[in-house]
Amino acid sequence: MKLHYDMIVIGSGPAGKRAAIQAAKIGKKVLLIEKNEVVGGVTVHTGTIPSKTLRETVLFLSGWRQRGIYGRSYKVKDNITADDLKQRLTTTLGHEIEIIQHQLMRNGVEIQYGHARFIGEKSIGVEDHDGIMHDFTADYFVICVGTKTRRPDSVPFDGEAIMDSDEILKLSRIPKKLLVVGGGVIGLEYATIFKALDIEVTVLESNDYLLGFVDREIIDELIALCRKEERTRFEKELVEYEDETTIESELLNIKSAHLLGQGFLEAALKAMQEIPLVDQDNYGQFNPFVRRFKDCVNCLLPDSVTTYNRIELIELMLEMEFNARAAETADQAASIYFDLGEAFYNMSYFGQAWKATDLFRSSASASRAYRNKGQKIFSQVGLPLGNAENFDTDRARRYFDLARRTAKSKEIQVAAAYMAAKCERDDFYTKQERRTYDYFGIIETDYSDTQFYQRIINECRDFQAYLLK
Repeated sequence: MKLHYDMIVIGSGPAGKRAAIQAAKIGKKVLLIEKNEVVGGVTVHTGTIPSKTLRETVLFLSGWRQRGIYGRSYKVKDNITADDLKQRLTTTLGHEIEIIQHQLMRNGVEIQYGHARFIGEKSIGVEDHDGIMHDFTADYFVICVGTKTRRPDSVPFDGEAIMDSDEILKLSRIPKKLLVVGGGVIGLEYATIFKALDIEVTVLESNDYLLGFVDREIIDELIALCRKEERTRFEKELVEYEDETTIESELLNIKSAHLLGQGFLEAALKAMQEIPLVDQDNYGQFNPFVRRFKDCVNCLLPDSVTTYNRIELIELMLEMEFNARAAETADQAASIYFDLGEAFYNMSYFGQAWKATDLFRSSASASRAYRNKGQKIFSQVGLPLGNAENFDTDRARRYFDLARRTAKSKEIQVAAAYMAAKCERDDFYTKQERRTYDYFGIIETDYSDTQFYQRIINECRDFQAYLLK
């Protein structure tokens, strides 16, 4: 006979536990199903609580918080081992599991351990850890099964040298070096934990920014406040002008500029389109397609040049992407790719259209970026928390490389190689410790018979110095 409940909850993490207890508090008969041998879900066993416990254990044993008083060499314990970390972790997790079990029992929530699957519209089967099937029915089901780590088939996980963020909690030894793939919240948390143990840690991130979503999340929260029908006094201080209008359009402009600087054209366009039509021209007029042999930041555009607001600019760039793929000849496609590269270059710190992606710019930031490789946020007068400067020319370089590979004309190829060389130089200014000259080598070897090559020799002192080496 199948046991019947008012509600069955699958998963005993924070959501499942709260749903089960809340239903029980209003007099419902509730069954909670958990596939693991103990309750708690991801939060208790592999997520928030284990990672925070590990962090606090490392900070204590390493003496990190006391080093400001006792010096950098201070430690509470020398030769910290994996067992030292596991001991504190096991104690904390056991305590948390006891608390959850007590809460569920106190509220009359029944627990069944095993793997659940639906066997009918209102019925569910649970295979327990001994392989025995149990059948239940319910009027309502709440599914709170949590998450699991992504494990691509191309990565040879072995739980020892290569592991995911769950397995790292089961380390058998403390490594001497650690490579963390992914600069998100979890990756950076474990990177900083192990760095506190004086381990050599490297973070590998495919995107241009660590925690690149954070700025957008803050902006989105403020936009949501602008759209609330009623705001608290504090919320009004955050997002309202004195006339009770909001800063929503300004926030959307900031969001669009940020996304455009990262190369997310569709998302940047969507943000700008939410600004009222009558206001869309209030946030700048740009033309980043003007070709400059030398960098020119504040040069005036010729009167004959058409300018675009940000919506028009993004729509044009998206159209150019399509036209390049549909071009009849290779050189037509290459010319369009070159123009897109020029646009992304000119919208970086080094070009005349930087305002399209960077709402504030300081001329001192280039030298500061050179001294502090990889830094993009710099404090300024009136901006003590810092301003994010857009030094990224990676997308520009990709388009220049695409133009060079696509073109049949050597003049287009050498012009694209020259602009890619400028991107390579800018990477040295802001990212790399060592200057490379890969594109100068390509120009010298492959394009010495072109007209553009002669211009490079005559006008580019950087290339002249390269030839003299």
